[in-house]
Amino acid sequence: MKKGILLFLVILLIFSSCVKTSPVILNISLYGDIEKLDSSKTFKVQSFEENIQIERYKLKILQEKKLIFEKDITTNFHINLGEIIPGKYTIRIDAYEKDNLILYGEKEALLSYGENNITIYTRFTNGKLVITLSSDGNTITQSKITGTLPASPVNTFIEENKTYIEKEVYPGVWEITIDATLNDNINKNYNTVIEILPSKTKEINFEINNSGITIMPVLPYLEKINNTTAQLDNEGIKLYWDYDLPATFWIYKGSNDFDISFVGTTTNNYFIDKNPLKEKYFYYVNAILDGKESGLTKIDAKKIIDEIFSSNIMYLLFVRSFFDSNNDGIGNLKGITQKMDYLKDLGISVIWLMPIFKATSYHGYDVVDYYNINPEYGTIEDLKELLEKAHENNIKVILDIPLNHSSDENIWFKDAIENTTNSKYWNYYIMSLEEKNEPHWHYKINSKGKKVYYFGIFSPSMPDFNLNNEEVKKLHKEILSYWINYGVDGFRFDAVKHFFGDDWDNGIEDSSKYSQELARYVKSIKKDAIIVGEVYDGNIDTLKKFAPMPVFDFNFMFNIRENFEGKDNLLSTWYKEVNYEEITPNYFPFINNHDLNRFISVLCDEKYKDTYHGTIQFALLNSLLVMLEGLPTIYYGDEIGLKGFKWNGPVYDEPVREPMQWYASQSGEGQTNWTKEIYISNNITFGNANIDGAIYDDPYDGISVEEQENENSLLTYFKTLFNLKKEYYSLSHGTVEILKNWKNLIVLKKTYFSQEALVIFNLDPFYSNNFTIPKDYKQIFYANLNDFTFEKVEKIIEKDTNYIINPRQVYIFIK
Repeated sequence: MKKGILLFLVILLIFSSCVKTSPVILNISLYGDIEKLDSSKTFKVQSFEENIQIERYKLKILQEKKLIFEKDITTNFHINLGEIIPGKYTIRIDAYEKDNLILYGEKEALLSYGENNITIYTRFTNGKLVITLSSDGNTITQSKITGTLPASPVNTFIEENKTYIEKEVYPGVWEITIDATLNDNINKNYNTVIEILPSKTKEINFEINNSGITIMPVLPYLEKINNTTAQLDNEGIKLYWDYDLPATFWIYKGSNDFDISFVGTTTNNYFIDKNPLKEKYFYYVNAILDGKESGLTKIDAKKIIDEIFSSNIMYLLFVRSFFDSNNDGIGNLKGITQKMDYLKDLGISVIWLMPIFKATSYHGYDVVDYYNINPEYGTIEDLKELLEKAHENNIKVILDIPLNHSSDENIWFKDAIENTTNSKYWNYYIMSLEEKNEPHWHYKINSKGKKVYYFGIFSPSMPDFNLNNEEVKKLHKEILSYWINYGVDGFRFDAVKHFFGDDWDNGIEDSSKYSQELARYVKSIKKDAIIVGEVYDGNIDTLKKFAPMPVFDFNFMFNIRENFEGKDNLLSTWYKEVNYEEITPNYFPFINNHDLNRFISVLCDEKYKDTYHGTIQFALLNSLLVMLEGLPTIYYGDEIGLKGFKWNGPVYDEPVREPMQWYASQSGEGQTNWTKEIYISNNITFGNANIDGAIYDDPYDGISVEEQENENSLLTYFKTLFNLKKEYYSLSHGTVEILKNWKNLIVLKKTYFSQEALVIFNLDPFYSNNFTIPKDYKQIFYANLNDFTFEKVEKIIEKDTNYIINPRQVYIFIK
C-alpha cells in the first residue's frame, strides 16, 4: 500500500514539472491625485492642470519591506513580473518629473499566476513652504501665521510668535493669513494665496510696517503683468493683459485677496471665464516660466459682474408722483433716494426718470432750461446724491430728454419771438413772419405788436426745434454731453419720430437719420450708455428705420393689449434683423407707460369687468414681458396694480400719472398728493379725488405697498420674478429663441454664456398644452396664476419629462 502511494506521488511530481506555469502579470490603474492618464503622460489635479509633466514611472515590488523587483515604465501598465511567484506583496508606483519624485502610491495585494488587476490610490509628495516675517524699523512683538488648504484633502496649520517657518505641506493653493503686532501696539494683517507644487520649495517674505504688510519678491521672479482689463464678451468675462515672455498664465478669482479659487490656465494674453460668479468679482493672473513667477496681478471686474447679475428691468418713474421728502405733496429727487432700498428690493436695474428739467407743465416735456433741475424736484446736488445712491445699489439712471421741441417759455424761443430775424435764436426754431394757416402752426404777438408764426406739432406751448440748423444739433450734443459727464447712464429720447416732417407720419426718413446721429454720438462719449427712442408707431418697418438707435417696441405693446389672452405667433424677434452697431441693450419691450391707460385698469374694468381675473392676467402678461430679451420696461405702480384711465377733459393724462400708493390709508410720510389741488380746481369728485388726489384708488382698497407686503400679493409676485432674473443671468441677459409661439403655449429658450433657460407660459385661460423638458435641466420657478400661487423650487429633471402646461401657468427651468 505504501509503495503504491509513493509511486503516485512520484508520477504527480514528474507530471507537474512538465506543465508550464503562467507568470504573474500586473494590470495597474491609478486614481486619487491622478485624474487622467493618457499617451501624453500628463495628469491634472486641483489647479495644476498640464503644467506638471510625469516623465517616467517606477514600479517597485516589496515583500516584508524588502525590494525584490523594480522596473521603469512609461505608459504601459501591463507588466510581466517574471520569476515572482504568487504571494502577498506591497506594490508601489513612483512618478517623476525629471529627478523629482512628485507622486506616489502603494497597495498590498495577494498576487497569483496570470492576470492581476490592481488599482492604486496615488497622492502627491509634499512641497516645502518657507515664510519669513520682517519689519523695517520696528519690532514684531506678536505674530500668527495661519495656513489653510481648502481643497481636498483639507489641511491647516497655525504658527504663533515665529518670524521664520519652514514646513512640508501638501501641494495645492494655500490660503495664508498673517497677523502681526508691532512694538507700538499697531496690529496689521494680510491675506494672500500661495501655490505649492509637489517636491518644490516656495519662499515668501512678508515685510511689516506702519502702513501695512507687503510681499517682498523672492528671486528668481518674473516681471509683473501690466495693462490688465476685463470686458464683457459674448462667451463670458474676457480678461486681457500685456506680457512679452512666453509664460503660462494661471487665473484665479475671488471676493477678496483671501477667498480665491483657481479658474484655469492659458498661454495666451487673454482668458475667458464662461461661468462668472456673483460673489467673485476680482480676478488674479500669475505668469509662470521656467520655475519663475510674476506674482498675482489683480483685475477688478465688479462693474461687469454687477451688470451680469442685474435683472435687466427698467422702471419708468414719474418723479412728481413717487415719494415726497419735504411734505409739500410733490415727489422729488430726494424722495427717490430715500426709496432706493425699495427699488433695490423690488429687483429693477434701471430707473427711467420722466423729465426732471425746469419746465412749464407738470409733466416736464416742455423744457425751459436743459441745464437746470425743476426746483419742485430739487437741486443738481440732489440729482448727484440720487445717482450715487443708485450706483451703489447697482441701479442705473437714465433721463427722459425732449429734443424735438422746447417750452415756449424757453429763453431761446422768447428771444426769437421778441427780436425775430435779429435774434441769434431765430433759426433755432421753425419760424416765419408770413401768415401760416397750415396744421400745427401757431403764432404769438411780441411787444412790438408783430405776429410771429412758428411750428409746434404737439402744442402751441411746445415749439419744434429747427433740426436743419447745425447749430441746434451742436447744442443738442452739448446738452447730452453735459449730463453724461455729470454721471447719468443714458437717455430716453422723446418723440424722435417727429424730428422732421410737417404732420404725424411725415419726415420719417430724416427723423430716423437724426436719431441715428444722436445714438452714435452718445455711444462715442459713453460706450455703455443706455439709448432708446420713442417712435409711437406699431409698424415694424418704421421701427427698424431708426437703428442703430433702439426704440420701444410699440408693435409688441399693441399686440399684447389687443390679444391679452394670447394668439398664435404673438411674439416677434424683428429686432434681430437690425444692425444696432454694437449698441446694447437694443430691444425695449413694454406694455404700460405714461401715455397709455394703465393696463390693469383696461383688463379689470373693460376686458374682464372683474378685478381678480383682470389682475391675474395682468400678472401673467407682465411675466412674459420681463422674460423677453433686452431691457423690458414697467411703469411705476405696476407692481401694486396702480390704476388709471386718461380723460378727455377737464384733465387729461393726470389720471394715469397719479401718486404712487405707499399706505393703506393713502396718507403717511412721503405720500404724494399733487393731483388733489388739480382735481379740486377742476371740480372733479369722482372716486373722492378731491379728498385723496386719486380718482381710481381709494383707502384700504388693497392697492398700496403697505397692504401688499405679504406672501400672496401682486407686489411679492413681481419681486420674486424680478429678483430671480438677478440670480440667473440667462434670464436677464440671454438671447431668445422662440421654441413655441402658440396661443396656449409660449416657450422661450434663453442663452447667455454657458447657461440656458427655458421659460414657459400659457396665456390662454381655458386650454392646456404640453412640452417635454429635456433631462439635466433644473426647475427653479412655478406659478399657477389661476389661483395666484407661486414658488421658487429646486428640482432636477433626471430624464426627459413631459409637462402639462395648464391655463395661466408659468414654469422656469435652468441648465
